[in-house]
Amino acid sequence: MSYLAILASTTTVNFAGDWKSVDTALNSALGGSLVTFLGVVGTLLIVFSVIKYIWDRRRTGQGNHTHVMWTLAIGAILAVPSVVMPAILTILDAVVNTFLKILP
Repeated sequence: MSYLAILASTTTVNFAGDWKSVDTALNSALGGSLVTFLGVVGTLLIVFSVIKYIWDRRRTGQGNHTHVMWTLAIGAILAVPSVVMPAILTILDAVVNTFLKILP
């Protein structure tokens, strides 16, 4: 059976819902407060890095691109389980479900 036939037989997909079960197991194994704390720290790193870059760019006319990229990378790694992954999977759900509705 081809992949398209399997996709066509499926009415909808729910990647974000499946990730929630993985995230729940991860929270149980590592302790929910640790994963939540890492997600908050990662999100704050991303937000403050962008704000600092905009501030430096506004003040001096140039921003430190290297600093921003490393901080964004570290913040994204920390925020992946609780923030980034659900957002990516929700977007992927919408794209795949739209594609499945187009298929005959």
